[in-house]
Amino acid sequence: MPRAIRVLMTVAATVLICGAFALVYLSNSNSKPKATASPAVSPLTPRVEMAGMVIPAFTGISQDEQPVSQRVLDGQVTVLSFIFTHCPLACPAMTFAVQGLSDQLKDTSVRFLTISLDPAHDTPALLKKWGKSYDADFTRWTFVNAGPGTHEQILQGVLQEHLAADASMQIKLADGSTMDNIVHPVFVYLVGPNRQVLDRFSTKRPEDLERLVARATLAAASASAQASVRAGPQAR
Repeated sequence: MPRAIRVLMTVAATVLICGAFALVYLSNSNSKPKATASPAVSPLTPRVEMAGMVIPAFTGISQDEQPVSQRVLDGQVTVLSFIFTHCPLACPAMTFAVQGLSDQLKDTSVRFLTISLDPAHDTPALLKKWGKSYDADFTRWTFVNAGPGTHEQILQGVLQEHLAADASMQIKLADGSTMDNIVHPVFVYLVGPNRQVLDRFSTKRPEDLERLVARATLAAASASAQASVRAGPQAR
């Protein structure tokens, strides 16, 4: 092939390559810049509104008459709820919802803690009867009478929820006496292994409960992985 033709072909190929490069460059320059990917948020990171909310120290008695303290939360991912056994309104539906969560999360390490709003009347025997009526697995789900003031300290002091006695609605007790109804939230709370509150979920909203199952599953797996790393190679 004559030298002149080879030169012309080389120049043409160079022009084509440069033109293609220019088109790609201009296309990228004219397109909207891609958003920088934010770091993945850990399922153990509290929701913004929950930041700084940590379950304080407490003591109490379980449904099996065993001492319970805040240590029941340590190292675990826990679904925390509040009920009282004489509740005529929200508590049965709430407990039924938590029982459903317990079933859905049975293959995870997630635990459940239910604190009584009525320590004056909710004896361990009553709490156990209540739990049994919802097929509670007591190896994973603890009901506790934490003593006077504990539920107020947690709900109002830490979780900043409304809690009040409603004298306009009297509840009849087994001994013939009555008590005021207790106005309380219908939320359950996801608590991380360091007792930090991660999020809250309404038991009245199925989509909230679905979201809880998903997040609790991820949080439990993440907590387990972190614990394994801290334990070192010997634990694995």
